Amino acid sequence: MTVEWTDWKPFYLDIVRRLDLDIQADMKATKILDELLESLDRNDTVLVSQMTAYLQGRTAIVFGAGPSLDRDISTTIDSRIMQRCTIIAADGALEALRARGLRCHIVVTDLDGDRGGLQEYVNDRGTLAVIHAHGDNISSIKTVVPRLTKVIGTTQVQPTERVHLWGGFTDGDRACYMA
Repeated sequence: MTVEWTDWKPFYLDIVRRLDLDIQADMKATKILDELLESLDRNDTVLVSQMTAYLQGRTAIVFGAGPSLDRDISTTIDSRIMQRCTIIAADGALEALRARGLRCHIVVTDLDGDRGGLQEYVNDRGTLAVIHAHGDNISSIKTVVPRLTKVIGTTQVQPTERVHLWGGFTDGDRACYMA
């Protein structure tokens, strides 16, 4: 699941150039998330093992918050395969799953979407939150992460002990890389 920084770096630098991103801010966000996860004493190894168990040898369905989301959820429900699959929500798709009372095993988010159901799903329903650190979400990391019980950190820059690099730039990309 891990992507080597040396393999990812050329893609990241191209994205930085095209979108005029702040590398230093991304690195700062990663450091903050790493330190926060350490201070909260979250057992990253156990959570990553739990995520691996959800994914290994199972079919994963990734729901993204695109225009066909409601139709895709309905089609998937009608096919009756959801109970045999690992369900991954990319950020805002969690709210659509929540509105239908559906289970979600993993949510991948940079915390820029509607976070109404995030705390409920993570703390009350056992969903794993894969939180992505980047320069534009430092304040959200500081306020949201301490409220969540099951957090795995990701980054788009050099990874740390507790903040992983799994590839992808958007929440949906990262969800697909993980699956």
